[in-house]
Amino acid sequence: MFFACGYDGYGQLGLGRSFEDEEDEEEGVNTFQPVALPDGKHVQQVASGGAFTIVLTTDVSLFGCGFNYSCQLGLGD
Repeated sequence: MFFACGYDGYGQLGLGRSFEDEEDEEEGVNTFQPVALPDGKHVQQVASGGAFTIVLTTDVSLFGCGFNYSCQLGLGD
């Protein structure tokens, strides 16, 4: 688990939602929110940019979330 806050318009915080679901997207998430990883996964490092977050776990798995319009996250779609 890690914690995230800020603008989530592309789902880049990993909270399982985006501001399309929110009433006021200009507000952002102004308090830290817990971001769950699959069971048994532990965060080693987090990298983020304006529209994405990538998480490296201690077992060297990578998880990505956020803007994927041009396949930036490497998800194959």
